[in-house]
Amino acid sequence: MSTVMSASKVHRRAEPGWLTIGTLARATGIPPSTLRTWERRYRVPVPSRKPSGHRLYPVETVRHLRALRRALDLGRTPAEVMRLPLSELEELLGEARRPGERPRAGERRGRREGAAPTTLAGGAPLIASLLAAARSLDRRSLRRALVDAWAGLGPIECLGGVVAPFLHEIGAAWAEGTLSVRHEHFASGVVADFLREARRPFEERAEGPVAVAATLPGDLHEIGLLSVALLLSMSGWRVAYLGPDTPVREIAAFAKDAGARAVAVSVSPSRRRGAASAIRALRAALPRGVELWLGGEGAPPDLPGSTRFENLSQLASRLEV
Repeated sequence: MSTVMSASKVHRRAEPGWLTIGTLARATGIPPSTLRTWERRYRVPVPSRKPSGHRLYPVETVRHLRALRRALDLGRTPAEVMRLPLSELEELLGEARRPGERPRAGERRGRREGAAPTTLAGGAPLIASLLAAARSLDRRSLRRALVDAWAGLGPIECLGGVVAPFLHEIGAAWAEGTLSVRHEHFASGVVADFLREARRPFEERAEGPVAVAATLPGDLHEIGLLSVALLLSMSGWRVAYLGPDTPVREIAAFAKDAGARAVAVSVSPSRRRGAASAIRALRAALPRGVELWLGGEGAPPDLPGSTRFENLSQLASRLEV
């Protein structure tokens, strides 16, 4: 059967069973810019097209791309693996795995694609295990649970459905006196290290537009900002990460000097007071063509010249190409 389909067929099939390039990138951890490069150089993956020209991929592409990514992470070259069928890739991965190494989520045969491992079924048990690791100050167990959540649930569900609720529970326990400040700082530090580590390979490959990421002066909470920076890097953006507590004038000056297309500001609840005036000042100082994106529980709504994202899924949709 020919793989060339009419525009009408592609449009009808763009519903269940088909993924946009942005959704495929989030499911595999491969930035859209990299997927397009692979398509040009190796004809992998080969998309179908909507009448509008947007790419569409069958869901089975996820398993193949995850296997490709794992092979490349193990040191294989694109010339070695890009043209291999999935069965040969999985056989290669089985041979390359170190003795005693547990298979990664994307390699497990026979598991329904997109489903989380059974140990990750349901957010509450997973968050409870994270809390237990934080309570006992067990860095290894806490990091392992985060890695498993990332591999089994995917970026958006891991960040929004696990990391954010976990840190909320940590903060609530600290406020109630059942955990101390050392537990809160420990958990935040492990999560921050995990997010930086997860972002690094995407950051090194990113070739897209520049986005500046920062929090407002006086806002020292950066986990939300790190999550946004990770999502941007996964989508191929080059992130200029200025971090927490950054003066408004410095954010604006950096955006101008770097030729940024967007500035992403995360606002924690502790910075809610005065955030609107600071953001207005930032908007006035930014060049007109630079988009201003806001997120976080403390971000004010409906400020002219800015876009407020309620969650990471909304931002991810904005980044889809």
